Amino acid sequence: MSISQRLVLRINREMENLEREGKDIFSLGINVDGEIRDREFNFDTKTLHGRLKGPLGTPYEYGLFPFEMTIPDDYPFSPPTFKFLEPIPFHPNVYTGHSRGKVCITILEKGEQKDNWSPIHSFESIIRSIQSLLADYREGSMANQEAGHLSRENLDAFKEKAHNTMVQNGQYFPPAAEAAAPSAAAAPSAAVAAAAAPSAAVAASAPSAAAAAPPPSAAAVAANEENSDNDSDNETKYVYSTDEGEQGGGARRYLKKVNKYMNKLKNLNKNI
Repeated sequence: MSISQRLVLRINREMENLEREGKDIFSLGINVDGEIRDREFNFDTKTLHGRLKGPLGTPYEYGLFPFEMTIPDDYPFSPPTFKFLEPIPFHPNVYTGHSRGKVCITILEKGEQKDNWSPIHSFESIIRSIQSLLADYREGSMANQEAGHLSRENLDAFKEKAHNTMVQNGQYFPPAAEAAAPSAAAAPSAAVAAAAAPSAAVAASAPSAAAAAPPPSAAAVAANEENSDNDSDNETKYVYSTDEGEQGGGARRYLKKVNKYMNKLKNLNKNI
């Protein structure tokens, strides 16, 4: 079935928005069958290839995880399918077995619940929501039973395994290695992570972030949060924050971005 002109226009608009607004969640380059491809949407297969950036402050920080997202002919009235490509992240909500790579997340499911799929979603909000899901590993599903049990029974061991799995798979690109990320993905190995790590001498000579920029005062932080809350009083809350916890603050920040962007999408969808 050929793709409609209406759908082509929407996809092009969403890709332009993803290029502009999604730099913190989406990365150039993906390794498919040994070939490095740029971020692109394939209109023949209706599939987007890219790499999702691991959320900061989590075991997946500085990770780049290849994925593919395929949209149906009646998009946006039906949700796309999202799948991590090999090697997949070690996470309670990322399936193993026959559904390997798929993600357990309600926004990609049709239903009557408030957080099920809605046509107001876009490529950016989907990818941003999945990035937020990676940050929420304490109360994840049991799509990956090993990860699910470990995150509940021994959180430190879970975080260590999630991070080490990413490094061993050649998916760890700290800032010094970002420029080499696409070529490194062509031949992932444990040696890539070792080569990318800065030496002790370099680390010692670099000025610390704390010395370069002192932290804001408590009063300034409180004022900023109050202003942010006031700005969002009239916005619809599409996604809700996780419980308080060691990584809860990071998840809330990502979910807040999703809420803000989905409200922006209201106007976009009126014109489609």
